[in-house]
Amino acid sequence: MNTVREYVDAVANDDVRATLRWLEEAGYRVTSSRGGPTESFGNALLVFTGRREVETTRDRGQWMIGISLAPGGERLWLDVLAAARGGVAWAPPPHRQPFSSPLPEQLPVDVSWSASLPEVLGWLDEPGAAEEAKAATMKARDLMQRWWRDVGQERS
Repeated sequence: MNTVREYVDAVANDDVRATLRWLEEAGYRVTSSRGGPTESFGNALLVFTGRREVETTRDRGQWMIGISLAPGGERLWLDVLAAARGGVAWAPPPHRQPFSSPLPEQLPVDVSWSASLPEVLGWLDEPGAAEEAKAATMKARDLMQRWWRDVGQERS
């Protein structure tokens, strides 16, 4: 096993560990890695490649995940894809959390990777799903740009 992968297993929460195990059982393999215990803040990056590409990142103790429709492609957000799969509109988080609040341990907030990722990856194989995923991502990015603009105006 890759040393970064071993490190991630040692420091990850149960949901992240379960997701990584599922990826390996589904035939995904680590094709890129960096970071680990000697990296500042214990940052780590693992890229799993199979039919799609899944990137997991630990940055300053916070776990993030991105999915590409094809290896080397643009990273899409798991919560946006899960919403699109479910036929619901994605919405940005509420503005009320102060910047001084602790960061959530795992992003997206309140989304189980181990429950959502297998469903999303299966959905992406369905006809028209990739186009839906791209459209939902474009809409989500536009909403986030407006969200950040509104947050800046609230803080002024």
